[in-house]
Amino acid sequence: MTLPAHKDPIDIPAGARIVRPDPARPFVAMSNRKRWSKCALSAVLPQLKTASGPPAEEGTAAHVVGEFELARAFNPEHSAILAMPNPPAGLDGFDYSPRGCADWQTQVRDHARTYGAKAAGLFADCTTPTTVMIEHKIENVTIHGVRVFTVADAILWNEGANRLVVGDYKYGRSPVGMGTVDDPNEQVAGTIALMCSGQIPTRPGLTVGGFVYQPRTLFGEPWQVLAPLTLDWAQDQRTKLNRELAAVSAAAADPDGTAPTPGEHCKYCPSARWCPAAATFGDAAISVEQGRRAVVDLTDTEVMALWSARSAFKQFEDDLKERVKMLAENASAAVTVKRRTGNSVWSNPASVVETLMLHDRADLLQPPGIEKVRAAGIPEDQLKPLITRAPDVLTYVSVAGKNLDGASAAFAKYLPKGAK
Repeated sequence: MTLPAHKDPIDIPAGARIVRPDPARPFVAMSNRKRWSKCALSAVLPQLKTASGPPAEEGTAAHVVGEFELARAFNPEHSAILAMPNPPAGLDGFDYSPRGCADWQTQVRDHARTYGAKAAGLFADCTTPTTVMIEHKIENVTIHGVRVFTVADAILWNEGANRLVVGDYKYGRSPVGMGTVDDPNEQVAGTIALMCSGQIPTRPGLTVGGFVYQPRTLFGEPWQVLAPLTLDWAQDQRTKLNRELAAVSAAAADPDGTAPTPGEHCKYCPSARWCPAAATFGDAAISVEQGRRAVVDLTDTEVMALWSARSAFKQFEDDLKERVKMLAENASAAVTVKRRTGNSVWSNPASVVETLMLHDRADLLQPPGIEKVRAAGIPEDQLKPLITRAPDVLTYVSVAGKNLDGASAAFAKYLPKGAK
């Protein structure tokens, strides 16, 4: 079971470290707002920080090119020359041949140019120059005693047009999106709120906007923008941010008295090992396995209360798997390993294709991913008839929202009399 907040896990992954927030000086990063805005306790529990890997290095390289092209899009006379980075070592399934590396550089450059062009397009009607702030830091901001920090990929401010746009360039594949007017991207909306709180003049008629460009997203549109939005909208976002930071402040003052709020935001939470919700799930799962509780007897409300908290439970399971793997790697006497021979796989896919073509078996070939074909330069008008959409992904949401009391009550009736 996950250990209490005042203790540490016995094992932590190689290269990882534990960060302990100071309750007397709570601190949040806007990049993690999706989590702490919904669960204030996650901002004050200890956090496990793991070393970044090749995907993060790839994102950093793509951002360097993106920053260059963004600056050039707003200043066509920008004469500097950028040396294209090489793909980082260790990318899973990457083709490190000269052609594969060249294709990667072409794709990164094309994505960066699209990023710059689309951002500049939001100001195409302006007759006055736009100030382009790249990797812009907002720090030394304290609200309700909570220090707030963010680094924005792009802040675009045109004082003559009285227009502010905040942008985020994502190179990962897990969908992010800009969201909706009523439920916008937390990081972008929070940055807009901070910018409109003393960072820029907020004159009547100010319009604001936000965008997310994620060229390799697994689904959804790569370019998503919310604009134009009003100053009233930005002020509403500031009110919302203030409310969230007040909750973080209260959690820092009384972490033991603050209940966790599990949900989809629990995925990859660095505080999962210390989270009471994950620990409670471990106890509940064992009770079900022992036959003292049963899922089939749960009411509709109880089922949805548990369903709404499932991400915390999944995180607990992932942590458990990681711990078992570490025990095995350290030759612990508590675990044995059963090994099954892996399935046969192609050692050189390119040679396989050549062999199949030599034997006139093109029918056995499978097309690569859509984005890989696009990166190869196949005309879009030829690709369009070949592409369709997969079925929509359904997400089931409890009408009552996150109901921890309901989740707890779902199991309470199965406990022995007098048990707590």
